Amino acid sequence: MILTESKLRELTPQVRVLTEAVAQTRTFSRVYHNLSVFLSHKHTDIDSLNRVRTILERLNAHVYVDWADPEMQHPTDRTTAEALKRKICDYDKFIFVATDAAIASTWCNWEIGYGDAQKYATDKIALFPIKQDNGDWRGNEYLQLYPIIVYHDGTVRYAGSNRVIPQGFYVRYTFNNNIIIPLIQWLER
Repeated sequence: MILTESKLRELTPQVRVLTEAVAQTRTFSRVYHNLSVFLSHKHTDIDSLNRVRTILERLNAHVYVDWADPEMQHPTDRTTAEALKRKICDYDKFIFVATDAAIASTWCNWEIGYGDAQKYATDKIALFPIKQDNGDWRGNEYLQLYPIIVYHDGTVRYAGSNRVIPQGFYVRYTFNNNIIIPLIQWLER
């Protein structure tokens, strides 16, 4: 199931907003291990972003968010784009937090385009769609190219089987609905 904002809040009740002290202790040097993620997002979606980041960090992923990087150029300019390109390449996986605001964002669309060029062929890109509580999650058709991160509540059955998919987060390949793998396995690849 694609998460709603309220379900995401329910699943991550102990999430705290990142403080300056935490941001200052984070390091953003080159990361080469599999459990590293560049998290593309819209800055106005901070609550959802922090919840997604917490889910990934609980799986021991090292997560990069640009606004917490003290070396990131503000306001944005050409050097921002160059730095983001380096970070997308440095981190093993690329996850796009696909909210309505992020889908409408010029910067997020640019990031997913660059992420696609760097990560698609190696199966290292996915969407984490979050729909609004009061509406439908609608994206641009090109987003259907990417696997999505979904949450299963333990009631979903494998196709053509009596086995139930255990509760948790999974990567579901939308181009082949028979492929669903635990999120941690995808992160560790």
